[in-house]
Amino acid sequence: MKGFTFVEVLVSTMIMAMMLVSLMSFVQLSSDTWRRTDQSINLGAEGSMVVETIRNFAEKSYAMSPAIGDTSNVATFAMMVATGSPEAGNYFFGVVAVRLSIDAGPPRQLIATYTSYSPPGPGQVSFVPGTAENAKYEISLMRFVGSFTEHLATFSATRISKNSMSIYLLLDNAQSGEIYDETNATPTFEATATFYAPGIQ
Repeated sequence: MKGFTFVEVLVSTMIMAMMLVSLMSFVQLSSDTWRRTDQSINLGAEGSMVVETIRNFAEKSYAMSPAIGDTSNVATFAMMVATGSPEAGNYFFGVVAVRLSIDAGPPRQLIATYTSYSPPGPGQVSFVPGTAENAKYEISLMRFVGSFTEHLATFSATRISKNSMSIYLLLDNAQSGEIYDETNATPTFEATATFYAPGIQ
């Protein structure tokens, strides 16, 4: 029975090796594509959440900064917050000023901090920390504080008019040691949105 020659074995081994290299390259490419697609989806969801949160702040604001015509990487929204029931005659209110700013990190974050106070008079709100159990007519402030994103590249706010503000937001998800360029396209989320504050008189 005739066996394989050395040349035949060598050729078949080389063909197998080339097939394995091609397969490994395809697996690596598929893995990178899947990772970047997953990062893009997550950044899109995170960026949309940040934009909608800022929109909610603006729509509830009776004052905001920066000043008209100015651009800043800090934005502040002053809002009336309330609890209770007007129908039952136990309506209480207070003021929260939420400040959005950049924390250089690492990681680089868009963070929210707040100051709060209640107007004088019998209808003032009693503010409590988010960790405390809320008593009747008290408001937790945890929704106004914390990190909105840990993937921040750029954030800026431009006051267009008394009632409107434009926000530019750029998120990225560069891996350690990775540099954004055209050949190594780091997944990003980029948005410019204009918000209207109808409550500003």
